[in-house]
Amino acid sequence: MDAVQTLGYMAAQSGKSIKEVITDYLRPWTKERQLDELLKIFNDSYDLDEIMSEVVSEAWNYIQIHELWTIRYQNLESLRRDLQYDEFVAKRIDHHKAVTSRKRIEGVNIYKTWGCLPQDAFPDSISPPSFSDNLLRGLNQLSKHRSLKEAILLLETAIRDCLDDPDAATRSKSIQYLTPNDVTKVLNRVKYGGGELANTRESDCTCTDAEASPNLTTGPSVEGERSGGKDEDCGNEDEGKGGDGTDENGGDGGGGNEEYEVGESEGDGDGRSEEDGEARDGGVEKGEVRRGTRKRGRKKRGQRKRGTEGEVEADNRTTAVCRCPAPLAQDIQGMKGKNDDLGGLKLLGKAIKAGLRTLCHTHLRALAPVTAGLQNNISNSKLQERLQLVWTNQQRLDWLRRRKPRWFLKNCRPQPEADCLAVYRYFPLPASVFQFNEVRVFERFAGRGTWSIWEQDGTIIIPELFSFLAELSPKIDMEFDLYRHHHCSLPGRSRLGWLRNMFYSIIQQTVRQDPIWYAISAAARPDKNWRLVTYPYITKDTDPGENTGFLHLDLNTTQYVKDGSGGNLLSSSIAIDDEQPDGCTIVVPGFHHHIHEWHKRLIDRGEDTAGFTTNCSAAYRAQDRRDWGEPVPMPCPALGLRLTRPEIIHGSTPHSYRRRRSLFAWHTGIDDTHIKLDLKGTLSWNDLATCHRDLEAPSREPSGQAPRYGLPGFRFPGSIIVGSSSAIGDALVGRRKWTDPQVLQERDILLGDNNKAAHSYVSWVRAEMVKRFKEAFEQLEVIETKAFGENSYFHRKKFGLPIRSGNDSEESDEDSPV
Repeated sequence: MDAVQTLGYMAAQSGKSIKEVITDYLRPWTKERQLDELLKIFNDSYDLDEIMSEVVSEAWNYIQIHELWTIRYQNLESLRRDLQYDEFVAKRIDHHKAVTSRKRIEGVNIYKTWGCLPQDAFPDSISPPSFSDNLLRGLNQLSKHRSLKEAILLLETAIRDCLDDPDAATRSKSIQYLTPNDVTKVLNRVKYGGGELANTRESDCTCTDAEASPNLTTGPSVEGERSGGKDEDCGNEDEGKGGDGTDENGGDGGGGNEEYEVGESEGDGDGRSEEDGEARDGGVEKGEVRRGTRKRGRKKRGQRKRGTEGEVEADNRTTAVCRCPAPLAQDIQGMKGKNDDLGGLKLLGKAIKAGLRTLCHTHLRALAPVTAGLQNNISNSKLQERLQLVWTNQQRLDWLRRRKPRWFLKNCRPQPEADCLAVYRYFPLPASVFQFNEVRVFERFAGRGTWSIWEQDGTIIIPELFSFLAELSPKIDMEFDLYRHHHCSLPGRSRLGWLRNMFYSIIQQTVRQDPIWYAISAAARPDKNWRLVTYPYITKDTDPGENTGFLHLDLNTTQYVKDGSGGNLLSSSIAIDDEQPDGCTIVVPGFHHHIHEWHKRLIDRGEDTAGFTTNCSAAYRAQDRRDWGEPVPMPCPALGLRLTRPEIIHGSTPHSYRRRRSLFAWHTGIDDTHIKLDLKGTLSWNDLATCHRDLEAPSREPSGQAPRYGLPGFRFPGSIIVGSSSAIGDALVGRRKWTDPQVLQERDILLGDNNKAAHSYVSWVRAEMVKRFKEAFEQLEVIETKAFGENSYFHRKKFGLPIRSGNDSEESDEDSPV
């Protein structure tokens, strides 16, 4: 932005107009040089405009978050008028959003062609402190014309030429990193002339067989093929940063004497230890090629690699036909460009089941970076070995990345230990991998023999599991009545037996902290993920005569069959009332054994599903019912638990003949980064923790879809935060992370092998839960009455005034006092 700043300064000092300053500024130069300088001004202006929009957007966010308008203005609208919000601020915010979206798209396109994100692509010597929209746009165009290695050489030359140019007054000598002007200069020379640049180091870049022959079936492209297809048989692994996104060490910092759970050697690609690699690479700048190293080119089959032990495998890229399993090849292609450990490990599991040796070289290389961020510029045997090690150590990926950082791409490596320590002196001991016996835990709390029922039917009723709540029944009844009094259905929308304003009642917050509900859910999950958080949801409270019928699956069947999405999100509920066969949940027991076969039928019928859930009312036809069973009633006794797998078709009886109330917790899995939850589209852990803290309804349901029947726009004014009953209880409502040492201590007791210790822990926690419920309920009447005055449930109950029941048939109370 030097050009714009220089012109602005000159205008301020001379008193001349901008037009006069620009004319004087350009006068000494040739027409071509004048064009270059004006293009720099445009580039700088784009960047300044982007910065200005971001500053305005963040400033406005700060005002809103901290409610600063309350200091001087009556309301936010008054501040908007003073700032001319619509004419200026809003446009800047919209511009910032558009730029952010555009930058994301440019970054993805660069990744597709260069195999790495822009921030990981360039040597430190020229990597800019930030990537503007203008810079990313230019790099995206450049990536379509030159490989990453060629681009780095061209850009380094352009920067050096500009710094050495005595007339380049518009560039500060302190700016030695990449700017949009450098990219523009290189693009112009590549696209419109400058053959000496266009052919730079062409002798160092060779194409792969796949690139040379368009008739070969090569599968998905892999990182680095645009830059010469560097692999174990082509090029020097110790070269500077290449087109496949590797660093100067080629990602081969293996060696050493560490023992792993696979008996093969895990040394690096050229037999050197990490320490040797660092010593040899010490004086080489990124992007620089050592003198004396051989040019990159294809080696003959069977030829030994200099300085290595043994023979290098034959170059698998010469295989004319890819014989990889077609579904697996498609999945690998679908994962390309994603950075998702959970999804990557699922894909790796499929590949290992199919056999890593069945994959062609191209697909094996494509698999490595998308599983856990592995470097892929090594031989097939080492790729297979490292992929197997990642799978074996999937529960401690951070540990493996810390032990072998150069095996992984830069953006997947852990932070250097010295940076992590900061003001600490010592590292804690590494945490051991936690495992538990799911059958023992399940039957400990559900009863002997229940596990076989669960495996066979995929659904189970566990009676009296919450009988300890019986003493609270009158207060629970009162809470339901309170929320019914305040409930109002949207116009034209039936209530369908749901209380859509009841997210954070005292009883809901209490049972979400229950250790047994958590333990059974963790044990029943197919993935045995014990890091769970409850997902706030509404309650069921039906009236006689209401329509309540539905039949569905709590997952997208197509996506589940494809990659298992949603297969771990169990549905469960506590019954508050005794259910009867004519008013209860209906299920198709054992359907999880047949869901894949049923999905094939849906495809044959042209009825493939696309929603967040699968409507089975019409899709589960008569023939299906004959083959796999009719939906049958499963009434649950009061204070019992119903637990159902997501692959089980379930629903409700068509009509309600008596009051039926249920509570839901939706125990949802958290990934090992403590950010993402089970399903795409749902809130993150941070967002969900905020909802629990602020008692606000989540903007997405546990399935990921947006609520369709109305959502409270603010916290219910009569709601009260229920206090902590245990460390695990805190983790289940997002108050603590599962890395908290007290949470882990309690987890080890609850899910451990000692039955007596586990039951003692449960008794203590449940006593605390009851105590916290009673403490919160004592405050409820005061707070709800103060919040609603004459419309308060407790006020109307105290003075014998009519209390609303929340039915759809009730008239609106527009005329009631406020």
